[in-house]
Amino acid sequence: MVYVYIADVSCLPDPLVNNDLVKYISEYRKQKILKLRQLQDRKLCLGAGLLQKYVFEKNNISEKGIYTTQKGKPMCDGLFFNMAHSGNYVICATGLYDIGCDIEHIEKIALKIADRFFCTNESQSLSIVLRLLLMDSGL
Repeated sequence: MVYVYIADVSCLPDPLVNNDLVKYISEYRKQKILKLRQLQDRKLCLGAGLLQKYVFEKNNISEKGIYTTQKGKPMCDGLFFNMAHSGNYVICATGLYDIGCDIEHIEKIALKIADRFFCTNESQSLSIVLRLLLMDSGL
């Protein structure tokens, strides 16, 4: 079974100014935050640490057991996991096998490009799906 967790980091404070939440993340992530220059990058890093802590607690595993497999995939106590972030969101996917996840913040969608590369049915289907997604997101 695969689980995907998502967190919106837009409400998080700047961890350099208000470090109330920093105490909940790993020392590695704290040091990483200190090196980041952009506020959004610091929020994403903090959000990733908080989401990872939540996922690990939910699965009764310890962050201290994190290691990488021979293929370079992160794993902890028999649970594969992967994290990604973009825009205001951080996601984490977990599973019992190698797993990957990705997220991309898209500001502008040029639907006409699909007309050049896809057949008519594919282009129309993509247009419908994207419009539904945009309506659902409030954009």
